[in-house]
Amino acid sequence: MYEIRWANNDEWSEAMMMCWNTFLKFEGQTYSEEGVKNFFEFVFDPKIRAAFERGTYQLMIAYDTSVYKVVGAGSIRNRNHLSLLFVDEEYHMQGIGRGILDGLCRYLRD
Repeated sequence: MYEIRWANNDEWSEAMMMCWNTFLKFEGQTYSEEGVKNFFEFVFDPKIRAAFERGTYQLMIAYDTSVYKVVGAGSIRNRNHLSLLFVDEEYHMQGIGRGILDGLCRYLRD
């Protein structure tokens, strides 16, 4: 079972590593070397993490409560840009991405 919720500060690194690994597996081969480097720099940028910790960069996660693991993540920037949306390979086709998007849309409507 998983829950969709806002990430805690201590879940940031795990979520970003999941995004990075999923990006490499499914998207990275279609990007240039520079594009892959830019994505790496984005997900591991200390300024983005600091913005998250300040509450100015929101990150919603899917958390598998049975194995205590972040299995999906989505974020928005400036309330108008979907910045990230990744789901761990083992959890594809289970509605997790849709659940994260629904949660982000509810947040934006409020």
